[in-house]
Formats: sequence, C-alpha cells, structure tokens
Amino acid sequence: MDKRRKERREKRFQEEIEKFRQERPKIQQQFSDLKRALSRVSNDEWLSIPDVGDARNKRERNPHVRPDRYTPVPDTVLQRAINQTGRHNTLSAAQLVTQIMLYNIVQRENFLYSYLALAGDKI
Repeated sequence: MDKRRKERREKRFQEEIEKFRQERPKIQQQFSDLKRALSRVSNDEWLSIPDVGDARNKRERNPHVRPDRYTPVPDTVLQRAINQTGRHNTLSAAQLVTQIMLYNIVQRENFLYSYLALAGDKI
C-alpha cells in the first residue's frame, strides 16, 4: 500500500515538474537556439563586436560631478591634535561638583522633592 502511494506521489511530482518547466522554461533552454547560432559566427565578426565600455552611471564615472565622500578621521590624528593644542575636553574634579552636591542631605531631599513636584505640574 505504501509502495503504491509512494509511486503515485513520485509520478504526480514528476508531472508537476514537467508542467512547471513547460510554463516557465530555464533561461538556458530559452537561449539554446541562440547559443547554437553563435557557433556559426566567424572570427572577423567576433572581432568587429564593439567593447562594452564602462557601464557604470555617468555620475559615478565623472569625479568632478560627484560630491566629496566622507571619510572618518583616524583616532591617532585626533589624539595628535589634542596633544599639540594642549586643550582637553575633560573636566577636573572641581568642575564636576554640581550645585546639588553642595547642599547637605536634608536640603538635597527638599530640593529633589520640589523639583519633582515642578516636573509633575508640567505633565
């Protein structure tokens, strides 16, 4: 019983493949007649075929038309510039102290509660 089902399934599968290939042949099959015709082309005809050239877009080929491309600067160049100028973008410990750090704990809590109350009013 299983053998007959398997045979029917395989037969149906083969029929579906054949039907599919008839409706949508492979590209190789579509151009097989043209490939056969190429065997009759003479050597002179082959040499007379023009070169394709550059198939890219004209804007890509012309360097004067395209805008400059962005290339990120390496970290070594940035580090060298920082070392030469003597300026740094880091804060000292004294600069890191904010106004809220200057309050004592009770004042800090009162400040935070009032700040949160103001933020709640804005919503």
